[in-house]
Amino acid sequence: MDGKKILVVYYSRTGASRKVAEEVAKQLSCEMKEIKSTPSYPLGILGFQKALFHTLFAKDIKISIDQSDFKKYDLVIVGGPAWGGLPAIPVRKFLEVYKKDLKEVAFLMTQGGESGREKFFAKMREACGRSSRAQLALSKKDFEKGDIKKQVSTFINQLNLKAKDVGFKQKPESFASL
Repeated sequence: MDGKKILVVYYSRTGASRKVAEEVAKQLSCEMKEIKSTPSYPLGILGFQKALFHTLFAKDIKISIDQSDFKKYDLVIVGGPAWGGLPAIPVRKFLEVYKKDLKEVAFLMTQGGESGREKFFAKMREACGRSSRAQLALSKKDFEKGDIKKQVSTFINQLNLKAKDVGFKQKPESFASL
């Protein structure tokens, strides 16, 4: 592939952010890596309370990801859930740790409601020290409507990539006009 090297990096506690990351990686035919955290945040109210507390008070956690050379990617798409209106602490930690290695970024967000999106993306930009090429926010309502593929397609169009920049076997819907 002569075009841009793109990577999708995500953290998901419930599976919603994973679903979005998988759809983005599928439509872009690119690699995808999961951020894992210590401590973990299990499903259920206690796991959520712990996750929210760690996020709101910027608790220092450890993350791991099956990748360490992010400099080789032209674009890293980073996604995860909003916890208390802020990026989940594993996502924020990833951006803080690897910000010097990220050439260009785009952001994905999943959330229960629909408010606070700009604050979330501002915190993502602050954590990595740069602006994002594009942003996608999906709420519980979007998942219920089954609107994910269409919104991901719109997000990919906002990235302003050319078909030659990514490893498509065939052009996806979002590149129909190129």
